[in-house]
Order: sequence, then structure tokens, then C-alpha cells
Amino acid sequence: MPFLLKYISCCFIFGCSFFCSTLMAQGKMIHHEINSQFTVDVYLPQNYSPKYSYKTIYFNDGEMLFKPVGGMRLNLLLDSLIKKNVLEPCIAVGIYTNGNRLSLYTPYNDDWIKKNWGRYTPASNPYTLGIINDLIPFIENEYAVDKKTAGRAIAGFSLGGLYATWAAIKFPEVFGFSIAMSPSYWVADKALFKELNKKTAGNRFWFDMGTGEWEYYVPFYKQLQDAGYTPGLECFYYEVKDAKHLVNEWADRIQYPLIAFAGVNKNYTAVQMEVVAACMQSVNNPGTVYRRLNAVVTLANGIRYSLSNTASYKLLKGDIKLLDDGTIIAGTEIDAEVEVSYKAFHQQVKIKLANCELTVDNKHP
Repeated sequence: MPFLLKYISCCFIFGCSFFCSTLMAQGKMIHHEINSQFTVDVYLPQNYSPKYSYKTIYFNDGEMLFKPVGGMRLNLLLDSLIKKNVLEPCIAVGIYTNGNRLSLYTPYNDDWIKKNWGRYTPASNPYTLGIINDLIPFIENEYAVDKKTAGRAIAGFSLGGLYATWAAIKFPEVFGFSIAMSPSYWVADKALFKELNKKTAGNRFWFDMGTGEWEYYVPFYKQLQDAGYTPGLECFYYEVKDAKHLVNEWADRIQYPLIAFAGVNKNYTAVQMEVVAACMQSVNNPGTVYRRLNAVVTLANGIRYSLSNTASYKLLKGDIKLLDDGTIIAGTEIDAEVEVSYKAFHQQVKIKLANCELTVDNKHP
């Protein structure tokens, strides 16, 4: 048996070692320069066929998206999720910033940014029109993609996350799903929040944040609900304890919005709930500390997200105040007991507020 076939056979017989897996076919990467305006890397899934119609995700920060060192290595994750039948075969387009990140991803004028990060001219609108008029037609002519709005997503990180949400709100007929990881919603005094007025049928939103970052955006989750989006199906918020504003942190959790967009399993039934206690110290408002009970639910399809105001919080003991999203406002006692409930899930927890160190005793998992 030839050498290559011999080792491919060993993968099926004994399980795939790293060496074997590198010999097997994986997704394909293709580089394009489009109209001197867009530089992109395109990921095509293994066994790509022009006879199939693939959902497509347009990612900002294309330079770091597939980098093997210092980047997300998203192509490897997509390979894995598709191979495990967790994710439908899909196409990912990484759009390069070409050194113009600040202007492209910032829809608003912000004096703080200009003072601290450098001058820029908001260019999100012309950037998006270029995507709509040039990039998307090129991709949809070159590759077999699902051309319906629901089959097209926009995604980004930090300022790129701000942009992704903004683009989905402004151009709902183009982007059916948006992924915003650690989004900079703080820009221009949270001007983005004023953009959302009503629901657009068929559109869906994901945004997340680590408690090791600098802001607190749960009110936007409630705003999405008030506009008519169903939590856990059409809008998701995921709060990750201690996660920081880092590429590797985004890589660790990006599977969840990917599943929400193109997961094979369409079962959104909650199968597990856990309560995590966390402390978020605001950088923008020194001295402000957000103490929170973060109820995280896992769905049958593998998605994890925070329940926030969709859970209920009942104070059983102690002198504290609980807001409807799990935020704790301390009273005169440092100990308290709370029951957290969501549908059939009920969990009693003990919390300690001393020195902003929250601990949880899960009495009823």
C-alpha cells in the first residue's frame, strides 16, 4: 500500500492522530484582490461542491482570522465543527482592513478615540456599500452560496463587533445574522443603542463580553427583546467570567454563534443551567463595580448563552437588592442566598460580597 494511503487508513482504524489528520483533506483557502478595494481570504469547506448552496459569513479583521500564529485559526475550527457534524458546511470570507481599521469599523465621531487613538473619519457607510455592491456580488458569482438574507452573516471583534451590529441594523435586508464579539458599543456614548427601533423579521443577533473587559451591555440585550427579538432564538448575549479582550478568548467561544447561524442541530431546548457569580469593574466609570449573578444556559444544540433578565432572581436571605438581570446591589450584609429560576430549572446559591469576591455554592444543580 502506498505510504499516504497507508496512513490515511490508520486514521480510520485507530483514530486520527495529529499526524494522520494533517494528511487528510481539509478546507481550502483562496486569496482574492477585488477591484483594488477589497483584499479577502475565502475559506471553502472540505468537499466543496458548486451543486450545494452554502451559508456565508463575512468577517472583519481578515488579516488575523486564519493566521496560524497570533490569529484565530478559524479554518481549523470550521474544519473540526463541520467534520463532527456540528456545523453545516459553510463559507467564511475574511475582509482585510488594509490599515484602515479605525475608520472602517467606527460609524460615529468620538472625540475620546481621536484624542487617544488618533484621528479618523467614520467610513462604515461607504465600507458597507462597497461590501454590498462589489464584494458580495463577487463572492456570490464566484462561489455557490445561499443568496437569501438568512444565509448571510456579518461578524467582527471589538470595533469590528460594533460595526457588525451596526451593519445588521442599518442593512437588515443584506445581513440576516450578526456576530459581535467583545463589541465596542461604548463608542460615542453608546450611540448604537439609538439605532435599534423595531424588529426586522428574519434577522438575528449575537453579542458577548468577558467580565475581564471594561463595559457592561446587558441593557442592549433587553433593548433587542423590547424590539421584538426572541431571546435564545433570535438574539443572544453571552457573558464569560474572567474572559479578556483577547483573540484567544474569542477563539474559545466563537463556536456558539457559529452554531446559532449554521448549526446542524436546530433544537434550541434548554438542557442545563448553571449560575456563575462575577464582578465587573468599569474602566469608563472608575469606582463602579457590577456584581452579577450570571445564569448560563446550555441548549440541546450546544449553544451556551446568558439568561440575564429572562431568568428570575428571588432573594431568600440577606440585605441586598437584585435587579431583573441578575445585577446585585449590596446592602448592609455581605452574605445572601438567592434562588435563580428559568423554566423547569431552579437553583439556590449562596453569595459573598466581601472585597468584590463573589463565590457561589450551588446547592441544587
